[in-house]
Amino acid sequence: MAYSTFAVANAFIERGISGQVPNLSPMKLQKLIFFAQSWCLRIFNKPLVDEFFAKWEYGPVIPSLYHAVKEYGSSTIGNLIGSLEFSENGYNEQVTPVIPANDIWMHRIIDSVVSVYGCMSAAYLSKITHLPGSAWSKANSEKSAIDNKLLKECIVTEEGRFFGARDFGVHFDLEKLKCRVNDDFVAVPTDINSIEDMDEWLRGIVDNDC
Repeated sequence: MAYSTFAVANAFIERGISGQVPNLSPMKLQKLIFFAQSWCLRIFNKPLVDEFFAKWEYGPVIPSLYHAVKEYGSSTIGNLIGSLEFSENGYNEQVTPVIPANDIWMHRIIDSVVSVYGCMSAAYLSKITHLPGSAWSKANSEKSAIDNKLLKECIVTEEGRFFGARDFGVHFDLEKLKCRVNDDFVAVPTDINSIEDMDEWLRGIVDNDC
């Protein structure tokens, strides 16, 4: 089953609060969820979140999440997202949506995305979602919903690429990567069909210095 956007967002926010994801701004959160959604569609053939991304100027965005965290601007998100839900007695109740701890596969998807993209800046993550042939670039028009089929395809074709780094502890900013942006992207193999395949492939990615 797909989870609510806020539940998935809180999984990343928890990792941000614990120090696993530096500078987790609203823009960065949107992009990390975008990559997690893409991986989940590829490996499990089902979405991780129950909403669609829209084509916005700075990349794919889930509008409901944008409004929930926009107060942070470009700052780090410091608290989990709550939502109002009807309780059994018919009253509104404030809850904090989460992905259950026993859903190991979804947490492994999120941890793998954090390992690859977590130390990249929000601006750089936005930049790579704009690559020619990406799901964002293939969407019809600004503000339109991006078909999940595009998210799945964008990581298994030559057009769908992402920056892979051996040393995930380095903070990748645009200036540092400017000289590598044209030749240090790698196509995701089409034979990745499980978490184990993905983990093995990610460990083999090599980052060449400028």
